[in-house]
Amino acid sequence: MQTQTIFEVDRTFTWLREPLLVRLPDGSLFCEIYTGGAGDGDHGNVIAAVRSDDEGRTWSNLEVVKAIPGKGCWASSVFTDGHAAHIFWYTMDTSRNLMTHANAHVLSTGADGRTFTHDRTPNGNWDSGHGLDIRR
Repeated sequence: MQTQTIFEVDRTFTWLREPLLVRLPDGSLFCEIYTGGAGDGDHGNVIAAVRSDDEGRTWSNLEVVKAIPGKGCWASSVFTDGHAAHIFWYTMDTSRNLMTHANAHVLSTGADGRTFTHDRTPNGNWDSGHGLDIRR
């Protein structure tokens, strides 16, 4: 086994949390992270990722996958289903939101299985008085 650094914090992205490595439907490796802002729960937080198209020999620069001015992205997790990849995440617009249907989102890849373009809120009748935590 070989150890490799695929992302290092810098002046813009001073911390990271919960890196998740998955193979996207297009065959590339995708390491999704939650970063930005001053720390966990900050309104400057974003969903970001690094990618590899050569089985992990080299990695891209960090790319911001989702950011919303004035709101933080929070508690992201990525899954694949064979034809698409999906990032489940929440907006953070108060000091501590619950993970509820009111601030839940699903960001999915399009037909290319690589580019996250379809952002929507999940439908359903689940109880907003209790949190929903979708994690790997």
